[in-house]
Amino acid sequence: MEVTEKPLKLRYFLDTEFWDKEIVDFQVELISIAMISEDNREFYGISEDFDPNGCDDYWLSEHVIAKLPPQEDRIK
Repeated sequence: MEVTEKPLKLRYFLDTEFWDKEIVDFQVELISIAMISEDNREFYGISEDFDPNGCDDYWLSEHVIAKLPPQEDRIK
C-alpha cells in the first residue's frame, strides 16, 4: 500500500490600495491589488484605469504612488 501525503492547505493574503475620492459622491478608485501565499508565491497588479497624476491625496502620493513601478516597467 502506497502512502500519499495530504495536499498542503495554504492561506492566501490579499491587500488592496484605493483612492477615496470624497469630493465625488464617495467614489473609490482601485490603485493596486496584491496577493501572497504562505509559500511565498505572490501577485501584484496595478490598475490601468488609475491616473497617479490626478491623485491629490498627500498620504497616498508619499506612501503608495511613490512606490509603484514606473509605467514603462509594468507588464501588460
